[in-house]
Amino acid sequence: MITMSERSAGITVATIHNKFASAEVSLYGGQVLSFKPDDRDDILFMSSPCSFKPGKPIRGGIPICFPWFGPRTDDPMLPQHGFARTSTWSIISFEDEPENSTLILGLSDTEDSRRIWPHSFAAALAVTVSKKLSLTLSVTNTGGSPLSFTDALHAYFKVSQIESARLIGLEQSEYRDLAALRSGAASEKPDTRITQNGEIVFTGEIDRVYLTDSNIRIIDNIKPGQIIIRTEGFPNRIIWNPGQVKGEAIADLGKKEWNSFVCMEAGAVDPNEISVPPGATVCQTMIIEPKR
Repeated sequence: MITMSERSAGITVATIHNKFASAEVSLYGGQVLSFKPDDRDDILFMSSPCSFKPGKPIRGGIPICFPWFGPRTDDPMLPQHGFARTSTWSIISFEDEPENSTLILGLSDTEDSRRIWPHSFAAALAVTVSKKLSLTLSVTNTGGSPLSFTDALHAYFKVSQIESARLIGLEQSEYRDLAALRSGAASEKPDTRITQNGEIVFTGEIDRVYLTDSNIRIIDNIKPGQIIIRTEGFPNRIIWNPGQVKGEAIADLGKKEWNSFVCMEAGAVDPNEISVPPGATVCQTMIIEPKR
């Protein structure tokens, strides 16, 4: 079953509900806001003061970073993480089946998008709700020349407190430490690779790009259960939490809310650009499975 509602002026939200779970998806940004299995609380974090205003990104859920991740390297004045998360997507289809429900949203190039990213494209996001949450992002090159992009599904996962969270699956993987590079604490060059020693725990700001597509388990030492994340077509894992100092300075986070989430993002980050020849389509999938 699907129902539509207005979260605020210009922000339409689709609510999907079946016997397994419910989910909310904002057409603005093509963004999953909520995924609540029938046997547990919502697993996604949403900022309490987050803005639901056209032109501003929504803090929480699963934003789509596309067609670039982070600042645009050749023009840092362009929007952080691209324009997909501040564009209004359209509904292509919705289908209820006995074991799942699937909503497909679409986004295509416009005159405005071509001014800052000169490519013709048709993107689709398939959101499938069952015992698991599955997101498949497909990008078709509808133009006459090749296009390349970087991207991420920037998932915010709710935790009891950041110190209680552990991430398992990245042991011995290499990563780039973006937080250390920004602070000047790292003497290495930006492409220096560090090897992860053991599971990930959070004692301060973390902003890392892992050079792996390993499966991840998120464990909360206070709450029972775990969340398993698997992907296809995403060569990177990005782990982020701003820590206390930076978290308290983020305007669209509530007081101490930096302590209530961890971002585990599936991405294709520079230098792992995705190239799409004219007429071709690429697909990337993220599957989120809560386990008791």
